[in-house]
Amino acid sequence: LSKKTGLIWGNFFHSDLSEATIVTLFLSQAANNNLKKKLIQELKPGTRIVSYYWTFYGWRPKKVDRKFGVYLYEIGSETDT
Repeated sequence: LSKKTGLIWGNFFHSDLSEATIVTLFLSQAANNNLKKKLIQELKPGTRIVSYYWTFYGWRPKKVDRKFGVYLYEIGSETDT
C-alpha cells in the first residue's frame, strides 16, 4: 500500500490534482469553498474528498462521522454545484 500512497506538500491552488484518488483536507470553511471549482475541474469522477470539520456549501457528503467531524465527499456525487 505504501507504494500507492503519496503526500504532496504545497499550495492546492498551484498543484495539479488530476491524478489524486483521495484528497484529505483540514482547511477553513472559506478555503474549502474556494477550492470547489478546482476540485470539480481537476478530479476524476469517483475521487474521494475527506474534509475534517469543514463542509462544502452546496455539496451533500456521502458519509459523515459527527463524533470526529469528518465529511466524505465523492466527485460526481452531489458535487456538481
